Amino acid sequence: KQAGMLRQQARRVCSSVLRQQARSVCSSAQLPKLLFSPPDHLWVSLTRDEAVGGGLTSPRAAWKLRVGVTERGFSDIGTMTGLEALAKPGAPIAVGEPLLRILWEGHKISDGDELYHTTWENTEGEFVVNSPVAGTVVELHQGASDTPTWTSSLDVDATDWLAVLHVDRPALQSAQLVDAAAYETHVGSLGPGTFSEEGLYD
Repeated sequence: KQAGMLRQQARRVCSSVLRQQARSVCSSAQLPKLLFSPPDHLWVSLTRDEAVGGGLTSPRAAWKLRVGVTERGFSDIGTMTGLEALAKPGAPIAVGEPLLRILWEGHKISDGDELYHTTWENTEGEFVVNSPVAGTVVELHQGASDTPTWTSSLDVDATDWLAVLHVDRPALQSAQLVDAAAYETHVGSLGPGTFSEEGLYD
């Protein structure tokens, strides 16, 4: 019980610190090439893209963002069984709007005894990937579809991107993204993932 209370206190402190760090990182002149969205366990890689605007308005700097799920995020996901597209390429998207839905199933130990007899529980669920930044959807993972079924293209991990976005500087500056050090601090304040080695026996 005490451990749970400490984790809750750590999460509250980290949330406040993360918001401050996000404002600092995203407003800096030299943006890191890899940022993170802590609540959603997403990573975001940045590359410069063609500037937007022009004509009567000054062109604004823009970036192409690749979005994926971190290792900690995948530790809460069992075996992927489907990837559903919830956004359309070319469409605008706001912060927090869904991009994709990951469908999964897995096995978790539900009971055991001193003789190491264990009971496994079948479980299934979904993990919705929400947009961490406002912008325009450029591309979704090739395995995503409106009627998700498992294919070999769904054999993805934390190194694979799931969506590509086009965003400008104002949108990026207002995003709640942090650098790797801040994200690791956030992860350290959490308990183990559901399907991590520690989580399976929790």
